[in-house]
Amino acid sequence: MWSFDPGTDDWSRFHVARGDTCLIPVYVGGANTEAILDSGSGATLIDSSFAQSIGLERGEARTMRGLSGAAQVSLIHDFVVRLGGADLRLPFVVVSDLRTVSAAFGRPINLLIGADVFRTSAFALDFQSKQFALRSSGNFTGGPEWRRLPLSHGERQVLMTSASIAGRPTQPLMVDLGNSNPMLLSSAYVAEQHLTKGRSVSSAALGGVDGVTQVSVFTVDELELAGFKIRDVPTLGLPTWQVSPAIGNIGLPILAQFDVVFDVPAGELWLREPKADRRLPLLKERSGLGFAAEPDRLRVVHISRGSPAAEGGWKIGDEIVAINGAAVDPAYTTGDQWRWRYRPPGTKVALTRSDGSVRALELADYF
Repeated sequence: MWSFDPGTDDWSRFHVARGDTCLIPVYVGGANTEAILDSGSGATLIDSSFAQSIGLERGEARTMRGLSGAAQVSLIHDFVVRLGGADLRLPFVVVSDLRTVSAAFGRPINLLIGADVFRTSAFALDFQSKQFALRSSGNFTGGPEWRRLPLSHGERQVLMTSASIAGRPTQPLMVDLGNSNPMLLSSAYVAEQHLTKGRSVSSAALGGVDGVTQVSVFTVDELELAGFKIRDVPTLGLPTWQVSPAIGNIGLPILAQFDVVFDVPAGELWLREPKADRRLPLLKERSGLGFAAEPDRLRVVHISRGSPAAEGGWKIGDEIVAINGAAVDPAYTTGDQWRWRYRPPGTKVALTRSDGSVRALELADYF
């Protein structure tokens, strides 16, 4: 039996980048790198350029379906990845072009650690101290503060649990650590349940291995998960949701509100709510600017409807090279500079464009 005890020698550090992406250190193919922890992917993905750089041969050609589309990939069988001090042998990994993921994140992403890594051990995550550990399955002791949810497999081996959205009956949802948004929902479910009735609805661009998808964005009053209630949840509506039987997924910003134990072999997801001052903030975007981050600039790829950016005349293709006088650099996603978009309504931000002009933007709630 084991208990949740971060700080001991066999716990490893991870990093929460940009407030919404979990990066863990891994060793693969003779190289150390960082990987996004992505339980929403049924398999581990390795970037095609990185795979070539570490000498991996081309694999078996396949078509992989994402949340909203498909991408051409290849499979490499019998693959070993080391994380948390353990060598994990996977039946295969998927070699894919991760440039869209890298562009959305602002630096190269070489690896997505998928749900296959969770299938042999329990995986414990402490988001407050930024530590994780692999443990034996079926031996977690829990305690009175912990609550257990069933954890099952859906289509394409994605991990699923259940939750209540805005007081509606419980529904199956993917558990997606790789989703940087708090919640995604099928547009069909959103319409069926009238979740946007009387609410402000804007737009966003969602990037993944299957490309960029235009989606709606709005706020859900409440998400209830294992009896825990999370209020005012920023939510994306996907018009081409393709993961049955789930009607959507909950992402890292929701899961990071808790201490978490994934025990996939035992079919259990354990959650404990830490004290309020130990929780990561549930961030809400207030600029309306969608970016592809580059080493020295932010390139605008989307303008959200009705947002401060739309009202301020920003255009797709505009480039921002400094924020409040501080130059955009490769540390944008790992430092604190990215936080400017999530400041309180009424915050004024000075954005320097690539032509040297400075444009003021006042943040506001637009959805």
